[in-house]
Amino acid sequence: MKDINSRESRPEIDFRPVDFSPARLPALLDELNRQIYRDPKNGLLRAQALKRAARASGHIALSLQALGLCVEAAHIVHNTALMQECIEEIRSFADNVPETPQRCLYDTILGTSLAVTGQLTEAAGHLHNAVRLAELDGGAISPRIRGQTLICLGMLYKHIGSYSKALEFWLRANRIAEYERPSGQSVPLLCNIGGLYAMQGDGAQAKAYFDCALERAQRQDSDFARANALIHAGEGLVVLGEIESATEHYRQAIVLYRNSGARRERALALRHLGTALRKAGQPQEALEHLQESLSILSGRGEPGLLSSVLHEIGACHSAMQRMPQSLRFLRRALQLAIEDQDLAEQSDLHKRLAELYEQQGKLQDALRQRKQFEHCRETLLNLEQQREFARIELRDNLERAERTSRQLLRRSEAAELRLAEKTEAAGTLALRLVQREQALRHLRQQISEYGRNARGPGRDLVARLLAAIDSLLKQEQQEKGTELKLETLFGRFVAALRRRESQLSAAEIRICILLRLHLASKEIADILFKSEATIRTQRRDIRRKLGLNRAVNLESFLASLDDETAKSVP
Repeated sequence: MKDINSRESRPEIDFRPVDFSPARLPALLDELNRQIYRDPKNGLLRAQALKRAARASGHIALSLQALGLCVEAAHIVHNTALMQECIEEIRSFADNVPETPQRCLYDTILGTSLAVTGQLTEAAGHLHNAVRLAELDGGAISPRIRGQTLICLGMLYKHIGSYSKALEFWLRANRIAEYERPSGQSVPLLCNIGGLYAMQGDGAQAKAYFDCALERAQRQDSDFARANALIHAGEGLVVLGEIESATEHYRQAIVLYRNSGARRERALALRHLGTALRKAGQPQEALEHLQESLSILSGRGEPGLLSSVLHEIGACHSAMQRMPQSLRFLRRALQLAIEDQDLAEQSDLHKRLAELYEQQGKLQDALRQRKQFEHCRETLLNLEQQREFARIELRDNLERAERTSRQLLRRSEAAELRLAEKTEAAGTLALRLVQREQALRHLRQQISEYGRNARGPGRDLVARLLAAIDSLLKQEQQEKGTELKLETLFGRFVAALRRRESQLSAAEIRICILLRLHLASKEIADILFKSEATIRTQRRDIRRKLGLNRAVNLESFLASLDDETAKSVP
């Protein structure tokens, strides 16, 4: 059997640079994500090809996202070595992502990949750091990445049994703008939220989210997406005890999977339907669907899935009092469960076989199965204790990471506040420098006009005064070399203005800065030695160039623009 990563078995998959346009990337990644779950091996090959193309073109963000998909696909096909290789390649980007958006993406992808491989403690640290960076600079980080971070953190909290915390993160993810539209992750997210509400016994909320997921899947115009949503909804309804509604969902999903050609998913849906029908007291119909599932899965090399289907078939025969057939299928299921090293399945099968042997009076066989059952149960209890210790440790690490994240966030906010106060003080100082320079120039102009008509000693006095003023102005220029100018002090604000409208003149930029310092038109006129009417005219020109209508207040607009620049990365 050829290795799926070998050069001989790798198909010629190519991604052209044109596919890397920002408008194309979300659809490209969603499509690849769906293919990974439909056909994991080919999806893995495409993810690796995308990663190579992205690295060759120097596209760091796309390289990281492609590597994340490679880890996900490798996990599905049980390629542990490739998963670890991809994680190490993700780590190699650590020194190349200094900016906040890319650092947030790096922490998200690495945290998600570590969680997939079971390295939950380290994953929690990276994911909490990603959330902190997103809160500090959310506007520069794509909604898709912020949502992915919150979803994965929710999964970690669900793993440790903290359902309220998991629900908090998932609801935050659902509020992000990207998740308000049909997208590759919105439907699974809504299904997860509905499933969590179902586990908590809140049937009304669970059904509301399942209905929303189905409606969004319908808008995606994808049979595969709608079928997945129906399966999730069916599982939630089973938890709520609404078996009849669940079977209807499963039937619809089977038809949609058949239309989309997803054989494996159809087999799983048939197994779900068979299990639900058996629990509803309809073993004969359940058996028909389970036999169809078995025929699809045979030869696929998935002993765990085959074992679960054979287990259900055996249970159906047992419900119809067909003991020989039941024993035959249950023994086959046990062999596959042992091959798959699934202790929980082995335990259930040993228990069921012991009960059947007891009914037939085969007490020796029943005793042997009971001993095997007790052995499996004891092993499972030990493993569960180990998992519980691991969950406690993870819970402690998550709480510590969350506390650290909150402390860092508070420090950042305090530093930002101190910076704003210092900027305001420096702005006042720069404003005084501007006022002093303007006053000196105005005084020089008046003295110079007086000196034109002066005679004798008066002319000499004027000359000395002008020399003194020139000396002060020269000193003023030197001070400006060390003190902050208005334009320099408010550089990011000026840059934002110029991005909005590059045709603003230097005089108009200065007026905008003075308006940002909450000065009225009369005060600005006094500072610049202009008439108030001139300032009002320039304000109208500024509004026109910025494209503001009468309903928008210019000072409020400039303040909001300044707030946006304060959040951006320097």
